[in-house]
Amino acid sequence: MSKENQEESDCHIQAIKDLHQQLSENWYSETNDEDLRDQADELIELYLLENLLSSSAEPHTLASLIYNSYSQTLKSKAQAAKLISIGLTTSGPNWEDRKELLKLIKNPQSHWSHRICLRD
Repeated sequence: MSKENQEESDCHIQAIKDLHQQLSENWYSETNDEDLRDQADELIELYLLENLLSSSAEPHTLASLIYNSYSQTLKSKAQAAKLISIGLTTSGPNWEDRKELLKLIKNPQSHWSHRICLRD
């Protein structure tokens, strides 16, 4: 890897760390919902750019929760479906989070995260 590519990769990794920390700490807060969704999408893109596919469950988890917390159920279900695919690939058919994600996909309105950021 060239020095230029290495520096770019280092910037991506730092951005992943920063975004992950921000989203983990603030996804359920009163922060602007559009900013959170943009940050979740950016985090996923950075994971893909850095070929961190085996580690990409976490950004999809955050994105799914963020979308569902703002009642964007279709996007939440899409992220949960990607997460199931990753989880089954990396952990096998007995992956423990699979059942919870299937519940989210089947009925996102009944999931604990639904509209959590829209509640008064």
